[in-house]
Amino acid sequence: MENFMKFEKLNVKTMVENSQTAQAIRIIMSIFGGLACGIMGYTGFNGFYFYFALNILICVFLLIKSQFQYTKYFRGVMDFLLGDIYSNLLCFIMFWCLAKAIKHITQDLEENQYEALAISSTKNTDIKEKYTINEFLMNKQAFDTSNVYIK
Repeated sequence: MENFMKFEKLNVKTMVENSQTAQAIRIIMSIFGGLACGIMGYTGFNGFYFYFALNILICVFLLIKSQFQYTKYFRGVMDFLLGDIYSNLLCFIMFWCLAKAIKHITQDLEENQYEALAISSTKNTDIKEKYTINEFLMNKQAFDTSNVYIK
């Protein structure tokens, strides 16, 4: 009967703090994981595979940190494994798209993909010339900037 009556004392306040700390780790990893995924250029399901691999990595590290006794430190298995997985997924997607867009824009600017169409109006004729962005920016004073279209 003595063995049956042994209970471990669990500090609920500490368990809640552990859950909040684990959630903060997941959010930070979602942000940096999304940025890394976008910079590496992953698209489609590869990005989601990257996210789920990142979550598995976080769970492994939390297991190691809790010395494989997660029931002492977390409220339950679902709290330990998933946390708030959907809001973390949205955070990951947002930073993934942001990094992908910034990478795309900077690559296009480096490769001079954008052209400036400068229209200078003389007396009766419009002269249209195409310039790369770098050429346009270097000769900016020569153009009426109200008539420049970038495509």
